[in-house]
Amino acid sequence: MKIGKLSAVLTLIIIAVIIGAFVFQVLIAPKENYISTPNINLQPQNLNLSWNDRGVNEENLRNVALASGNFGLALFSQIFNVSNNTVISPLSIWLALAMLYEGARGNTAEEMRNVMYLPRNRTILEENIHWFLENFENHTENYTLSIANALWAQEGLDINKDYVQILQDYYNAYFQYLNFRNAEKARNIINSWVENYTNGKIKNLLPQGSITPETIAVLTNAIYFRAIWRYIFREWEISSGSFYTSKGKVTVDMMHMYQNLRYTEDKDAQILELPYRNCSLSMLIVLPKHGALNINIDKIIAWRQSLKYVDANLSLPKFELHANYKLKKPLERMGLKSVFTSSADLTGIFPYRGIYAEDVYHKTYISVNENGTEAAAATAIPQSSAASPFPMKRVDFNANHPFFFTIQDRETGAIFFMGWVANPIVE
Repeated sequence: MKIGKLSAVLTLIIIAVIIGAFVFQVLIAPKENYISTPNINLQPQNLNLSWNDRGVNEENLRNVALASGNFGLALFSQIFNVSNNTVISPLSIWLALAMLYEGARGNTAEEMRNVMYLPRNRTILEENIHWFLENFENHTENYTLSIANALWAQEGLDINKDYVQILQDYYNAYFQYLNFRNAEKARNIINSWVENYTNGKIKNLLPQGSITPETIAVLTNAIYFRAIWRYIFREWEISSGSFYTSKGKVTVDMMHMYQNLRYTEDKDAQILELPYRNCSLSMLIVLPKHGALNINIDKIIAWRQSLKYVDANLSLPKFELHANYKLKKPLERMGLKSVFTSSADLTGIFPYRGIYAEDVYHKTYISVNENGTEAAAATAIPQSSAASPFPMKRVDFNANHPFFFTIQDRETGAIFFMGWVANPIVE
């Protein structure tokens, strides 16, 4: 029998937050002379998650957030270059691979559990993922978050009906048979589906040649996010300013705001939270000071817990980032090896061996401007914060050099996007 290829494909749209059982270290030059190349030092840590058998609960939901975020940071570190813009959706990639994991068995499943920090009890995983998908889906004038999964299988093949049912019941997945022997037609159908669910922001996720007559299935995940800032930047408060990259100085559109915002800092970085309107998501901006910056899950949690309202004098550049990744090699370096070889055990999907994942394709888009954020952009309505009866600390937060940012849920800690802005005017 000819070996078949299962293309695990993911899509996504914007940037999000860090963290986990991995640390990356960024050595930062003084912003007045932001020329030297920072050094990245990865320090893997042991992430031991205690899953319980009580179904959907606070502990398990937090574990989903920690697992996907920790996995995302580890993957981010594999593709990160301090001189280049980087953006991924950890949750998008993790969800697509979780769908693949549902059909994995034996050593393949064990590898995926270890790399993705998954529980052995698949029902616990499924129920908590389903809660995430049901509770975060939202479509309003001010806030849209759409998460769409799909399975595309070669028509005429004996696919495991229980596997399809699990994806439909717990991942809200769309299922369709295609004729991959007509590779270009199948590719165009899948790309059109992705483009539709990302509001036209992700086009041609699958490049020419990614689908062949040997392809027998494709898994896709698409995330689209659009939200308005709770406090918008006024158009008249936008001006040209300098941004200091690792290669020199560039001129950017700098947005300015004086507002009560949540803030903290330590010896390595300033950290500011920009909330979105009518939702529990926010952008966390981590602005390095001089020297080294270590980012890990413990720090992110500590930063968020220590955020306090201050009178923030904020300057933030507009930016629009696009990224396109093939993730097979980075995932292999993380320990996900078996699933990409002919020895993969995906017999939970098809009742025979020789099926393997050919690659994982990931595209992202994010736009941050005075109105808000669109992943795959945003619009805002002016709204002021409640006046404080006590004097607040005044803080200058000038993001005029490379910074790390995340978009995450404040309640669960789930990471939807994470990114590094090395140069705001380079897409």
